[in-house]
Amino acid sequence: MKQPLYLIAFFAIITLSACTSISPGYEGTFNYLSGYEIETTYPPGTYFKAPWTELIQYDIRQRQDMQKMAVLDKNGLDVNVEISVQFHIKKGMTGHVHNEIGKDYDDRFIIPQLRSVSRQVIGKYTAEQLYSTMRDSLQSLIYHSLEPTFADKNFVLEAVLVRDVNLPEQLKSAISMKQVKEQENLQMDFILQRERKEAERKLIAADAESKANNIINESLTDKVLQAQGIRATLELAQSPNTKVIVVGGSDGLPMILGK
Repeated sequence: MKQPLYLIAFFAIITLSACTSISPGYEGTFNYLSGYEIETTYPPGTYFKAPWTELIQYDIRQRQDMQKMAVLDKNGLDVNVEISVQFHIKKGMTGHVHNEIGKDYDDRFIIPQLRSVSRQVIGKYTAEQLYSTMRDSLQSLIYHSLEPTFADKNFVLEAVLVRDVNLPEQLKSAISMKQVKEQENLQMDFILQRERKEAERKLIAADAESKANNIINESLTDKVLQAQGIRATLELAQSPNTKVIVVGGSDGLPMILGK
């Protein structure tokens, strides 16, 4: 009766040692005596394997590598930048990644590529451009330079983030002063333009007023003035207030309205 129990225990140990599992968020490939399975990968789950077979797992979730580096701008000035890349291994391609690069792909591929491309792209611009207006463009340029290389090695590049661009304090102060001066010049241009427009408005208003006066003067004939005087005299006579109207002009109008 004891021998079957030993056999059961032996087979139980063998069975348990042959079980292996792949964690959620990971993908696995097996290494047999004949070599790695490059084309076949396995999703999370429990698997049976021979004792001489090795299971190699890769995290295929999003990862982020960040680098701080000193680079030279277009004019040879030192610029300290902090750049990060977000990426993941392409699903179903862990066998190729393991075969071509290995589990230390961060040090052997990701970081060297990021540093190399960042230096090439940043070296095309001045420190002033990098500090003031180029950050969004810089991210896009580095991304589009890295993306084909990442794809060729079975990585999906999700984003490139330029987190910080740090210049020497003296250069940073000079750039800030220049930007303040540019803003002052823009404000002065706006004020001058506003004053010119106001002057033009006044000239147009004065010209219009002059033309209106000329038209009125040309229309005020003796007949028109006499008629206006008679109308004013009648309105004055109809007023309930006490009044004295002195008529003495040659044209028969009150003296105040006559010539």
